[in-house]
Amino acid sequence: MHEITSDTFITNSKSLASMRSGGLIALEGIDGSGTTTHSRILYERICRMGMRAFLTYEPTDGPIGRIIRDFLSGKLRVEHDVLALLFAADRLFHVHEISGMTKDRFVITDRYLFSSIAYQGLFLPENWVRSINSRAPLPDLAILLDIDADTAIERIKNRERKEIFEDRDKLERIRERFLSLKDEFNMFVVDSRRPIEVVADEIWSIFRKWAGI
Repeated sequence: MHEITSDTFITNSKSLASMRSGGLIALEGIDGSGTTTHSRILYERICRMGMRAFLTYEPTDGPIGRIIRDFLSGKLRVEHDVLALLFAADRLFHVHEISGMTKDRFVITDRYLFSSIAYQGLFLPENWVRSINSRAPLPDLAILLDIDADTAIERIKNRERKEIFEDRDKLERIRERFLSLKDEFNMFVVDSRRPIEVVADEIWSIFRKWAGI
């Protein structure tokens, strides 16, 4: 039987104080890296712990997001600067939707700000892409699912819906752009070539250390 002293209460109070109760968590990576799968797994694990969570994604299902999806599928043609502005507008719409949630729950987003810098910045001046997204707050935790382009192409080749960026050369260059952001934005890099359960466990470990649980 453990002796309960005043020090016990002080220690427990400090532990509770260091635990996070919410925040914005972004999972990023090239197509085929598993952002959708692992966003869902992380959300489900947080919920099973009895904590509040909300799962979301970009492009959103809002009016601008639906237009973006048509452009990404190749149904409609669009210039890169127009697409970048649409993404920025959809992101601001998204931010307004979730801004009040992060104080008391963990908001997990499948893609966020860094996807615009990596994808649209491949064709446009990066400073401009950053400037049109300047109203979007940085995530509290950013996890980059890293995967090489060959593995990504192998994963996505059987998808019914193809997107305009699903090209080996483009994906490898976008991957390099993501990796160039990791130090500036303190992104955790996870090797996503491994089995789903191994990757999910590493993401969970990162989350738990960050959240203090």
